[in-house]
Amino acid sequence: MLCWLLFACNNKVVEDRLVPLPTENAEKISQQIHFMGTLIEQYPDKAEYYFRRAKFYLAANKELLAATDINKAVELDSTKANYFFLKASILDLQGDYKKGLLAAQKAEKLGVQEIRLQKLLGKMLVLNQKMPQALPYLEKAQKIFPKDSQIYYYQGLIHSANKDTLRAVDNFGKALQIEPRYEAVFIALTDLFVQLNMPKKALEYAQNGIHRIPKSALLYYKSAKIYLRESKKIQAQDYLQRTLRADSTFWQASFELYRIYSQQKDLKTAARYLEKALREKPDITNGFLQLAWIYETQYKDFGAALKAYQKAQKSDPKNTHIDLAIERINKRIAEEAYKQTDEYREMLKQKWLRQKDSLKRVIADSIPSLPRKK
Repeated sequence: MLCWLLFACNNKVVEDRLVPLPTENAEKISQQIHFMGTLIEQYPDKAEYYFRRAKFYLAANKELLAATDINKAVELDSTKANYFFLKASILDLQGDYKKGLLAAQKAEKLGVQEIRLQKLLGKMLVLNQKMPQALPYLEKAQKIFPKDSQIYYYQGLIHSANKDTLRAVDNFGKALQIEPRYEAVFIALTDLFVQLNMPKKALEYAQNGIHRIPKSALLYYKSAKIYLRESKKIQAQDYLQRTLRADSTFWQASFELYRIYSQQKDLKTAARYLEKALREKPDITNGFLQLAWIYETQYKDFGAALKAYQKAQKSDPKNTHIDLAIERINKRIAEEAYKQTDEYREMLKQKWLRQKDSLKRVIADSIPSLPRKK
């Protein structure tokens, strides 16, 4: 706290020097963030203060705040390599690999002294589908971090893309030796052997992954897709259900179950899964159109059908078939509403009375007349 007290007592700071900062071991991260915020209020044009607060935010898992600060630091001073490296690291965590690659390349160009740069650049290049450029960076990174499973994983992806199956499997295997529960590796191996048209081997890796990671919704789903390709629908249904038990928001599994039950003509069950899929992903192509048709033809729920048709119309406003369907449904709704009126009930009553009188006449005409007594 000494530096904080000194700062509070004397606000005069030499412009080209930075106020002494609390060490990470001496203060909690929240206190460090607070301290940096005070400095920034006093000196809003000091890029280094934003950079340091961004690091503290990142340590506190506050990525959005960290991103805001590092962007401000770069805006104030675009000559610092370590600023761009931190920016690339934050973009990596946010999944923005295109901008992340640009930031990492800028850090490299500015000569950043950061041993993690090789791995970060290699990863970013792979995720931007620039495989040939990525491999040298990852090979250098492997020498620096020989026990880093992620480096072997990304090398495996490169060899897989290059159709070098032996090297791909070797690198994936090394990644699993280091991290036996590495879900992405099992997914990559499964995909690799699906592409090689070796479903049994692909299923073997998926099942091994499930054994080690029993809550992996994606591995259950991958297994289901393999069973579907092999026309084993019972097993596929089972694994799709397991997918949803592992992750109830996995819309692809719900949609596959909808398709299976539709093929089995169990449209009411199909509708339930289609509804579930659309809750998670409302923009499924023709999803609401298909749901509307089921509501209309199977449930006779014209109100629900109308809502589904209207949602379909929003996503496909030029589809004239939807316009006709909405017109048809509105007529059916009007008809059903009319059936609830006194006028309709009176009309039915009069119709019934006419039919009754008509029936009496028919019966009377069909009975032969008895001879008159003399």
